[in-house]
Amino acid sequence: MAYPTDIDNASIGRTVLVDPTTGQPLNTAAGIPVDPLPAGATALSTGTVGAATPMAAVLAAASGKTNYISGFQVTGMGASTAVGALVTVTGLLGGTMPYYVAVPVNTALSGITPLVVKYDPALPASAASLNIQVNIPSFGSGNTAAAVSAQGYRR
Repeated sequence: MAYPTDIDNASIGRTVLVDPTTGQPLNTAAGIPVDPLPAGATALSTGTVGAATPMAAVLAAASGKTNYISGFQVTGMGASTAVGALVTVTGLLGGTMPYYVAVPVNTALSGITPLVVKYDPALPASAASLNIQVNIPSFGSGNTAAAVSAQGYRR
């Protein structure tokens, strides 16, 4: 049986766990493949929670650097009335990307089907020094919980 091994990966400036059979990097917590950061990149992760209110997960810009989004997640509970909520990713090269989530009528533990999006390769901002933002509207009256998070990098 082959066991994962540690290697020094200078291109991302950290030690990563590698599957000796495939040579692919592994997530040390879960033992699943992960994409390493490009050379010179800084990891970004953000999120926010609320209830019955619009929210945004913002990958904040840095002067002269370009942001990239590698994924985002939207979760939450239902509301008093079922609605289709428009989720948008703004600040991207090529324009805004729209997604819909169905918000069900709130019962004891009803919630939305989580929206989990991964971009491979990561999508760049439309310009340097520009935020990338994942926006969710209010899920409506009676909503008791909603969350949005985003991951990416800057270089």
